[in-house]
Formats: sequence, C-alpha cells, structure tokens
Amino acid sequence: MNKLGPKEHFYFYFVFFTLMAFLAGIFGVRCQRLIIEDLKDQRIIFTSGQDGNAEIYLMNFSDLYPERLTYDPAYDDYASFSPDGEKIVFCSGRDGNLEIYLLRLKERNVKRLTFHEADDIYPSFSPDGKNILFCSNREGNWEIYLMNEDGSNLLNLTNNSRDDKYPSFSPDGRYIAFASTRDYWIPEIHLLAAKTQEITRLTYNSFVDCYPKFSPDGKKIVFTGYSDGNPEIYTMNTDGTAIRRLTFNCSHDDQPVFSPDGQKIVFVSNRDGHPQLFIMDADGQKQKRLTRHNSYCVYPSFCPITPGQPTR
Repeated sequence: MNKLGPKEHFYFYFVFFTLMAFLAGIFGVRCQRLIIEDLKDQRIIFTSGQDGNAEIYLMNFSDLYPERLTYDPAYDDYASFSPDGEKIVFCSGRDGNLEIYLLRLKERNVKRLTFHEADDIYPSFSPDGKNILFCSNREGNWEIYLMNEDGSNLLNLTNNSRDDKYPSFSPDGRYIAFASTRDYWIPEIHLLAAKTQEITRLTYNSFVDCYPKFSPDGKKIVFTGYSDGNPEIYTMNTDGTAIRRLTFNCSHDDQPVFSPDGQKIVFVSNRDGHPQLFIMDADGQKQKRLTRHNSYCVYPSFCPITPGQPTR
C-alpha cells in the first residue's frame, strides 16, 4: 500500500472535514426542523426589547420569525391571547402609568380597558373569552381583579391586605391559580375557586413560588420556584402534590407556559446571556433554545388554538 504524501494528506483531510461539516449542517438543520415540526401550526406572543424598547411580538413555530405587534415608545408587556386567537390583552405605559389594553390582531387597533392612576398588569382572558383577569395596586397592595372584556363590571376577587399576583384561569374556568404572600411574606401558590371564592394554599416553602400556569387538561400546574436556590421550573398536581423539578441550571429559568397540547413547556432562561425563550418536553427533557436575539425575550403566551381550528 502506497503511503500518502503531505499534499495527499492535506487534500484527504480537507475533503473529509468538508464532507463532515456539510453532513453536520444537513442533520443540524433537520434536527431543528423536527423541533419546529412538533408545534408547526402554533403561535406564541412574547415581549422583547430587540427594537429598542419593550414591545409585543408574535412568532409562528413554522418559521420562528417574530412579527412585531405593538409600535409605541412606551413599555408594552405581559401579553396574552384570547381563546379564539383573534385578540390579545397586554399592559402598557403609553398613557402615563401601566394600564390594560386590547389589540385586535386583524385590524391592529388598540383599545384601552382600564383607567386608574395605579398600575394594572398581568392581564389574561377567561376560557370563555368574556372576562379578563389582571392585577392592580389601586387599593394600596396588589390584588386580583376580574372585568368584562370591554373593561366594565370590575370586581376585586382577593380582598386581602397582602399581595396577590400572577393569576391564571384553569381551562374549565372553575379555578384561578395565583401567587400570594397572605400566609407568609414570601409568595406561595394558591388556588381560588371562582364560584365560592374559597382559597386553598398549594405550596409550603420558605422560598418564592410564582408564575403558575395550568396544563391544557387542567391536571397540572407549572410554576417558577426558588426552593433550590435560584429560579427553576417545576410542575405539580392541582392539589399541590407530586412537585417535580424540571430544570437544573445555575442561571434563571422562569415564566413557564404549557403548549396547547400539553406536550411542551416554553420558558425564559438567561443561561446563554440575555433572557431568551426555551422549549422542553413537559417532563423536562430535550431543552432547546427558541429565540436568538441581542435583547431579552420574556413573558411567553401560547395561542390556545391553531389557525383554522374552530372555537368552542
């Protein structure tokens, strides 16, 4: 067998590594496409400062290209879809302080819903789309309020001297999960029965638990917890049992939300620098980065239905 000379060695390795890089590129793109294929018809909204200030963006999983929805020099944040996917609610400082606004996606017209000198934040729709939950400090501390979609018939749901924040409806509308300091100065997850106003405490830690969101089948709650030192993502049953840690990272993992089929969880992490959106299986496996921007991407919210899917 003839030995290869220096020139032949160079050409051999050049061709070999070029071929390997080409194949890695093909399979790398293919793996990325597989991640997107799982949710190819889904849409998600989030807040980003990629254009200079906090604005709301819409992203389709088919191409992962964000579309800017709000155009205002003020702060726009905490957006959430309506059940039919045709509207979003969000908070904005465009009129001085933080108020709740409604944006119709087709017409792109914005309507202000709350009018108070205090701050109103964290809005989200009820499952039937008739009401909107939000938080306000208009009575001196943070309370959870319910109002009609047009901003009328305002009702304080929590009426407590301590802070209640981050409300989220169960899929059937029977319960509202939220974080509260009512039993201790550190926020814990509580459950409010919508009809009876009965409140049940779900977590008992000496650390912060916040941002609770229900799974689409109503059996699980995903939330952010600090019980292991830094913010990580956890799930539990809706009665507070079977708490399970999903992320294990020395950075911040936060603001989790289930995909409409319950198979995935999107969350925010700064493990690569700026806070970005990440996705993982509902059991914590296959954690992948979704957004790659030079600014933050935070507060994700899925559209409950896919385009063309009939509403309930």
